[in-house]
Amino acid sequence: MANKFVAGIALGAVAGAVISLLDRQTRQETTQKLKSASATIQHYAANRDELKDNLLAKVDAVQTVYNRIAEDKDYYLEKIEEVKALTPQVKAFVSDTKEAFAEEAPTVTSDDTAK
Repeated sequence: MANKFVAGIALGAVAGAVISLLDRQTRQETTQKLKSASATIQHYAANRDELKDNLLAKVDAVQTVYNRIAEDKDYYLEKIEEVKALTPQVKAFVSDTKEAFAEEAPTVTSDDTAK
């Protein structure tokens, strides 16, 4: 079963590639991309130190982004903890304020609004 499944997928991929290459523009773009990839491979095969330097630069860039995200994560987690600690105090403050305004506010009756 697995062999037929994999073979069917491979056959479908080949058929799809052949059908898509019937279009002239697709053929030309594919040829250009293959030539460009081939030239790049040949260049880096001849200049392995340049390839190594480019890869190390990319790794450094990714490492910098990772470190920044880790620092930001720690900062945000710290702020969340501060908000969690403040929440009971804020609730008490809002409740006290609400009670203070409720005590000071005059009561309005329907007779007062009719005048």
